Amino acid sequence: MTDHIHLIDPALCRLWPGNPRAARTLTDAGCAELIDSLRSQGRQEMPAIVRPLPAGDTHRYEIICGARRHHAVTHLRATGMDIGFVIEPRDLTDEAAFRLADLENRTRTDISDYDRACAYAAALGAHYDGVQAQMAVRMEVSTAWLSRYLRLARLPQEVVAAFADPGDIRERHARQIGQLLADPDAAPAVLAAAVAIADGDAVLSAP
Repeated sequence: MTDHIHLIDPALCRLWPGNPRAARTLTDAGCAELIDSLRSQGRQEMPAIVRPLPAGDTHRYEIICGARRHHAVTHLRATGMDIGFVIEPRDLTDEAAFRLADLENRTRTDISDYDRACAYAAALGAHYDGVQAQMAVRMEVSTAWLSRYLRLARLPQEVVAAFADPGDIRERHARQIGQLLADPDAAPAVLAAAVAIADGDAVLSAP
């Protein structure tokens, strides 16, 4: 290992709360392809990006990029494989951690539009004082692009609960449903229908 790359026990790390990857997706089934790849290679090729945690914390590092790698290595160790977790520690502010995680994950298809949107909405308040234009500049995206995701994150919980899995909700659904919710005559019926679906035996699953 080089001076800035280390091999450690994955139990020393915990996930950064701002990561857009929902915990429900970090399963053996969801990471099966990566688990098989690491098992066949015998090692982790790409280091996870972590940052040191304050002394006294129950863990030593916080994972900024590499949640799936962490899960896969943890699984393989639990099954008896002698494999370590490869990390690259960096000193990062919360805002820098957000941008780094977003750059790594922006094109990942295994992160849903809804989970990504919720991470953006949380970051808007936490790092950019609610100023969308400032956030777009820092992310190097257009305000229109960012607006579409923030609109998705702001869908009423009644609508979100009508889907079998929040991960099914796409950005295009927010546009379509948002238009109906913006109509004061249609909005009550939309919300009532969503509640009825969520309370029934079946829930809405997006195509």
